[in-house]
Amino acid sequence: MLEEVINKESISNYNIPVLKTVIKHVEDNGGRILFVDRPKFPSSNLSKSEKQSNFILWNNRIIKLLYNLRLISNGTRERVTRSYTQSPLIGATPNKLRKNYMVNEDCENKFVRVVNGYRQDTEKELTENRNSIYLFGSSLVYSVGCEDKDTLSSLLGNEIGDRQFGVINRGVFSADVMNSAFAILDTQISKGDIIVLYGLNPLSEKEKTELKKEANFLDLAEIFMRPHSYGNVFFDLVHLTPEGYNAVARFIAKEIKDNLKKRTFTAMNSYSDTEKNIFHKIEQCRFRAALRYIDNDFPHYINFLKSKYKPGNNGIAAMNCNPFTLGHRYLVSTASKMVDTLYVFVVEEDKSYFPFEQRFEMIKEGLKNIANVEVVPTGKFLVSSMTFPDYFSKEEGFNPAMNVAYDFEIFVNYIAPALDLRNRFIGNEPFCRTTRTHHNIMKKTLPQKGISVIEIERLENKFGAISASTVRKLIKDKEFDKLDSFLPGTSIDLLTRFGYLN
Repeated sequence: MLEEVINKESISNYNIPVLKTVIKHVEDNGGRILFVDRPKFPSSNLSKSEKQSNFILWNNRIIKLLYNLRLISNGTRERVTRSYTQSPLIGATPNKLRKNYMVNEDCENKFVRVVNGYRQDTEKELTENRNSIYLFGSSLVYSVGCEDKDTLSSLLGNEIGDRQFGVINRGVFSADVMNSAFAILDTQISKGDIIVLYGLNPLSEKEKTELKKEANFLDLAEIFMRPHSYGNVFFDLVHLTPEGYNAVARFIAKEIKDNLKKRTFTAMNSYSDTEKNIFHKIEQCRFRAALRYIDNDFPHYINFLKSKYKPGNNGIAAMNCNPFTLGHRYLVSTASKMVDTLYVFVVEEDKSYFPFEQRFEMIKEGLKNIANVEVVPTGKFLVSSMTFPDYFSKEEGFNPAMNVAYDFEIFVNYIAPALDLRNRFIGNEPFCRTTRTHHNIMKKTLPQKGISVIEIERLENKFGAISASTVRKLIKDKEFDKLDSFLPGTSIDLLTRFGYLN
């Protein structure tokens, strides 16, 4: 699809217009951006380890050629293909889609920890008063083969040595410059933040020359041409050893200290209407392709919602209900009196204490006596790990850079029109900062799109405000005698049947 638009519009160079949009986005938000061209593998005077890497490359190319010519079997190919290392540090996590770009699949083992799509390789505490240096790129930034203390972002943090900055790893396996560009555009940048885009694959030399005219550019292509005194810097033909990343970190830190922290950045020469048009076409293409990638049945999901449509003044309440409480029932009961039909969307993602099927059944049972309520699943398209990942990590702490634009975008452009939703109901949130921030952004954003946001005060009992987290604690502590004050009888019956109250 992307190629079709490019061919139709005769767009032969779309990387630069997109990157110009990135530059404008960063600078308009008070940030600064640095593009870094990665070091090239030396062409002569190779060290022993570099000769080995070169040998492995050519060995595998020959094996692949023999396999393609059907001169050897697949089993033979796998047996004789050489790898650089068997260390788990090399292992790539699968990618997953977020909005219109890829991130890493979450994982955790004794070597690496990936949360919300990105490697957590430095000890850092996100605060609203601390600026960030975001390091975007591919597996080069992720730093395959390196322990947490030896990743590019960790070493850059050491070199910067400024407690006012936290260096954040945004490396994604197999990410090209376009993927990084759209990830940057989806990042909430604060005044004083610094964006570093490292690697620049697959930009041509001509494109790099053009980019140098538009922004700060650090060319490290030749720094590891031998002879040099950095030691064994290449892990393979593109990835670096800790020694290599340490050298790169020094160069980047010097550039940041000398130019970016002093705000002596290169001003973009121009940003034409043609370039804006090219960017918007690429962006639209990626959005449409992303929806198909997420779920080939996305049109069927929208058709499913349309089959539930009832004419009138309709509203929505999106809920996780972990579990379904008297507070949830109060919110729905109150909201249902303000609309003709209230659609209760249940978060389908199975990342809660109670699995989706149990939560869905509790909600259906708890609301069955309210005639104008329809209970439906969110699918992957509303409050999901793809559209609103911070919701599922809120217990780990608040992320001041949380971005819910895509969640609202899908809701406004697809879900709301399918059911003619004119009102969105939310509960007052005194406890969870992530949910409260989500609600505040919603109250500012949705009315501009013709959708009212109505906040309903939280129901209280003799213990205070009713909260699902309080219920989970009561269940954990086996204080079942207090549950009548928090849960409807339907939830208590089902939780007993599910085995939680035994």
